[in-house]
Amino acid sequence: MNALEAKLKRCNPDTLKLIVTDGIFSMEGDIVRLPDLIRVADKYNATVMVDDAHSIGVLGKNGSGTVHISGLPIG
Repeated sequence: MNALEAKLKRCNPDTLKLIVTDGIFSMEGDIVRLPDLIRVADKYNATVMVDDAHSIGVLGKNGSGTVHISGLPIG
């Protein structure tokens, strides 16, 4: 999160910022710390896109993925 925040600090505040992340990183099985990522994104007015290819159908209620297990609204 520190490295991401350092990069976002260097961005022009008026530019569109998109953070793209995996929900589960396939090599180690680590799950993204989505609430932390969203806090940083909100601070710098960035949009977050989660690639949940490895968690849809596996994690969360009815297989809804990492967004659901993070306690965040889906949408």
